[in-house]
Amino acid sequence: MSSSILFLTLFMLSFDFFVQTENDDYLILNKIVSEVKNRNHKKPIYIETNNNNEFVVLIIKNLKEAQKNEIVLDSLKQSYNIDDNIVFETIFNKNEYDLLISQKANFNWNMKKINTENIYLKKNNEINLGKLVLTVSKPIYVKNNNYALVYYSFKSSSGIIVYEKKENKWIQFKMICPMLIQQKAKYIKQ
Repeated sequence: MSSSILFLTLFMLSFDFFVQTENDDYLILNKIVSEVKNRNHKKPIYIETNNNNEFVVLIIKNLKEAQKNEIVLDSLKQSYNIDDNIVFETIFNKNEYDLLISQKANFNWNMKKINTENIYLKKNNEINLGKLVLTVSKPIYVKNNNYALVYYSFKSSSGIIVYEKKENKWIQFKMICPMLIQQKAKYIKQ
């Protein structure tokens, strides 16, 4: 009897966590979409429907593995733009790594939950020439749900954005693992 109550309690807690994180997923996604729209003055934005967060998980796995060697860890943190502060100590530590890695996901965003005009679905294998394509991964959360890691790519920049939850609002803290993406050359037929 007591084991079934314990199981039911654990199930309800995990369900609550899932529902809360799904709500937070779309709060963060809609925040990013709104910011991109504001910077691009009503130009149509095409969003990748797949929200694969494999790149974020790979970075976390690299940091977890580097825990064995302090020199390698310091080098990785420097190359990833992770400085020593309380936020990063809260996120990137041995007590969080397994939970962060376990949140690996690969599914599609529900376009009905994106509440901004001029957002279009980018179809798989669709050519991107001349289109503004936004890619946002499913966020990965720390245990206390106060920080989230999100892969972001738009125009010529990409990286992992660290969000902090303050008073039920997600605020961008810092971008880590920044990368510049070289635009593809357009072939012009003479």
